[in-house]
Amino acid sequence: MIFSVRLKYRAGEINYHNSDATWHALLTIKAYNETPVSQHLFLPIVSLGEESDKYIPWGATVPDKKGNYYYTSFSPAGYFVPWLFMKIFNLPVCEKSFYLFSSGLFLISSLLWLILLFEIFEEEKYCPVIAFIGTLFYISSPEILHSMGIVYWHQTLFQVSFLLQVTAYYFFTKTNSKKWNVIFFVLSFLNPYIEWTGFVANVGFAITELIRCKKIDLKKAFKWCVVLGFITALSGIVFCVHYLLRVDFKTFASVVYQRFMARNIATSVPLKSVFKGYIDSFNYVWMMLLALIFICIALTKKIEFKRLPFLLIFSFPLLENFIMKQHAVSYSFDRMKGIFVLCLLICELGSQLLNFVERKNLFISFIVGTSLLFSFWNFNSYRKDSSYIWRISCREKNKILATYINTNYPDSVLGGNISIRGYMNMLLERGIYECINFDKLNEIAKNKNAAYSILLDYKSVGWGIYDVRKATVCNMKTKERFEIFVEENNVVKK
Repeated sequence: MIFSVRLKYRAGEINYHNSDATWHALLTIKAYNETPVSQHLFLPIVSLGEESDKYIPWGATVPDKKGNYYYTSFSPAGYFVPWLFMKIFNLPVCEKSFYLFSSGLFLISSLLWLILLFEIFEEEKYCPVIAFIGTLFYISSPEILHSMGIVYWHQTLFQVSFLLQVTAYYFFTKTNSKKWNVIFFVLSFLNPYIEWTGFVANVGFAITELIRCKKIDLKKAFKWCVVLGFITALSGIVFCVHYLLRVDFKTFASVVYQRFMARNIATSVPLKSVFKGYIDSFNYVWMMLLALIFICIALTKKIEFKRLPFLLIFSFPLLENFIMKQHAVSYSFDRMKGIFVLCLLICELGSQLLNFVERKNLFISFIVGTSLLFSFWNFNSYRKDSSYIWRISCREKNKILATYINTNYPDSVLGGNISIRGYMNMLLERGIYECINFDKLNEIAKNKNAAYSILLDYKSVGWGIYDVRKATVCNMKTKERFEIFVEENNVVKK
């Protein structure tokens, strides 16, 4: 399904919702390859390898003593794992490689979800039907198709690691095995390090365990929760210490605090925008859920939830979206974890109806057929929704201009009239001073003994991709200025 979506856009002249996340991750992986590990220590570096790329600020980042800048809002794990994937399979650092990696995570998460549903509903006679329906809605949801395909960010990786953690917890509670307990605790350390939701999710596991063992062995459960709390805190400490190996505490703490305040619940973003985001992300999944609720009330006069512990486990991480509501509204991949709750509710209601109705074969045909229909509509709505992926006409033109600049003016300092993100750095293959005027850029070029200063004039076409309209070049020796731009696939000098 996801590959058929990608084939529609094989020409490459596209932009897509949250594309800045993919380009940011690509920039960090390129920087990993160009800078010695002894310098970056796999921290989220955004400074490329050449000395001329050092000491160039980039967004909300903090510098080290060598002029490298590091992003602090998300952990190194989300960049290291795809970097390792590209290294192992010898893939180039480009969108297609990330597409393969993200799609691979999509496949793994789908299989894990299917297995987990089989385990959760194993006592049900019609378990395969229930698991099939729950997985079908997972793989056809617009947000999953998009954010585990053409888009990659830490939440894409977390979608797999969280399912692994839930699976480990399930087998631990089922078998009381030390092996599964150890696996769970290892994942409880890794998940907060991968993505902030891991901290909230661990609280959900602790509450679930206390409720589960309330009448069994509450003292033992409390000790287990203390260990989980220690592991969660340790994950946060390791995250901070890792950064402090390269940056000073005061700067690091200040930037992290600023980023938290810019994204959290105190911002002016209304809560209704978060709820609307969930509706947009899962579309016809809601229709199926509402249909089953209506049928359940009409036929059985009640709604039962027999698997409340799992409903709590999957619901708790959603609190992160409300704590960091600005991020959840702007970056839809942060809402992906909501699909687990919706699919579990659909499975629960489907199970309740299967146990109630007499003509089970007829109802199975109905629920499977309805699920296939809604899933097809969901899949098709994503393919046709231009707010997810849309055509643009500037990327090839930008490449022509970038190639010309890199070929003819390699000894130059680049600046931009507005802010930049990963796309521009990857396009020009170097650092760019953002939000700068020509006088300031010339001063920097003079201090660096560069032959040219080049001010790029570009406008945003959405999500960190820009249309570079022209570049003004200044010869630092002669003070001559001229413009270059692309016209009919040729660079014109004026």
